[in-house]
Amino acid sequence: MELLYADRIDVVSAQLAEQHDRSNRPERALPFYERAARQATSVFAHSESVRLWQRCLRLLAELPPGRQRDERELNVLLELLPPLNAWRGYASIRLEKHERRTAALGERLGLVDVRCTAAIALWATTYVQGHLEEAHGWGTQALTLSEECPDLAAQAHLAVAGSGLGLGLLQLADGHFRMACELSGESDSLPIGTRTDVHAKARWAHARWLLGDEAGADTASAEAVHSARMLDHPYSLAVALSYAAVTHQLLGHQDRLAGLLVELTEVCDRYGFAYYRDWARILTGWAEGGIAGLSNAKLGIESLERAGSLARMPYWLSLLADLHSHQGNTMAARATLDAAAASAIEHDDRGWLPEVLRARAAFDPAPRAVLRLEQAVALAASQSNVALLSQCRADLDARAPR
Repeated sequence: MELLYADRIDVVSAQLAEQHDRSNRPERALPFYERAARQATSVFAHSESVRLWQRCLRLLAELPPGRQRDERELNVLLELLPPLNAWRGYASIRLEKHERRTAALGERLGLVDVRCTAAIALWATTYVQGHLEEAHGWGTQALTLSEECPDLAAQAHLAVAGSGLGLGLLQLADGHFRMACELSGESDSLPIGTRTDVHAKARWAHARWLLGDEAGADTASAEAVHSARMLDHPYSLAVALSYAAVTHQLLGHQDRLAGLLVELTEVCDRYGFAYYRDWARILTGWAEGGIAGLSNAKLGIESLERAGSLARMPYWLSLLADLHSHQGNTMAARATLDAAAASAIEHDDRGWLPEVLRARAAFDPAPRAVLRLEQAVALAASQSNVALLSQCRADLDARAPR
């Protein structure tokens, strides 16, 4: 087979790997498994890519321990992370295990760049799992390590910005998003498999909106989507479209939201992307409204919860509560908003909490509503959360006794 397919060996690399594997020749099998895995990754065959990289790890475990074996394992892990993330989502326990092993190998081998890369990957995973304070710690560690490996500085700034946004540290997040965009190079990619500049601009749009800069939010979102399209990189496009959909929901651009959601759903279905498919399902449900929309949004939220993807849950639940309210089910709306507030407190996901409190106050009698709105105003003001502060103050002025 090697002779017959010498000029196109990738076509049969998986079969050759398995033949050598069955013959108990791991050293011969490994290079072919690696070739086959890279080929699968290049065509977004995520499950096959993960299967092949996992087989590489099992074969490496059979080799004699030592620095050379550790270096080979590390190289496999770094190539495994992007397809595993795309296939199983950021919150995957298996993904976290491999990220922590990458960090341990980087420490053992004295490789600062690997330690920094692992910290960035762990930031993404722990953030999506809902461990926002831990994620911020990983981001801060990555930023410190990036002083010795400046090529990773843009990614490290993005990590600090992303967790800061969730924690309600909006001014801090805004500055680090700006740095991430300024420092990211044309080939700068996160260990989770997306382009740094696309991811940074897409997320920065939400910070700009919360800080009261609607035009800046619209611009950042549009630039992220445009960059992703020019790259012809489907996973980066899924990220850009997902964040753009949220941005346009916040901006109230219903017509633009609908088109984005159709494209996002198609991209996720075509390439089997986890996580962002659920974003599309929830936002599509909210945009559709009615019983069908409510059911769709519920399915998306339940899918995120099953996967352990608990970040942004206050926002998702607030959309679900809005659907319940429009159906006239005030009891379900109140209960959903109470769950959103509890999630925000449990996971330190405080950036959207002022809006949750504002929406919940609508179902309270006047004295209790005023107290809740005063709490929302104080929280939004402490975050420099201009957009939500304006809404909370307007409701407070309407409900406060004169």
